[in-house]
Amino acid sequence: MPVIKDLVVDMNIFFDGLKRVRPYLISHSPEPEHEVIRSPGQRSRIDRLVDCISCGVCTTSCPVFWTNHSCLGPAVLVRAFRFLSDSGDEGYEEHMEFAARDNGALTCKEAYQCTVGCPKDINPQEAVDGIRSMMLRKSIWSKLHRRQTGEEREEAAMTA
Repeated sequence: MPVIKDLVVDMNIFFDGLKRVRPYLISHSPEPEHEVIRSPGQRSRIDRLVDCISCGVCTTSCPVFWTNHSCLGPAVLVRAFRFLSDSGDEGYEEHMEFAARDNGALTCKEAYQCTVGCPKDINPQEAVDGIRSMMLRKSIWSKLHRRQTGEEREEAAMTA
């Protein structure tokens, strides 16, 4: 991050990333009449992720982010994974599209520096791995679905 003076850095790059992740539940359904209650199992999937205070320690300790400020960084990916894992969020596609972009989860080089300094003991690497796993499952499911519907054969015939 650009140094302003002494120990003061410009955090705008970091905060811009947090805004771009759309850090809120996305709903495509009409507003429910009653509060939607999650089961303990559903809540347990996001318990640690909700604790993130967006301090940026993980992002500023990431060697990839040091050299490439266009990468999203661990804190933004933790936030994206939090919403990807939340059963109450209907914006899976939007959040996945954001996290799976070129400067997203695939830019992580697994240096594990992000896991060292978190004051809330959150492991950003687990979030990055979770996003990558979701990307892989989505890719495999997509190929399987295309194969079952015959779309893959049609695409191959069109390119031949």
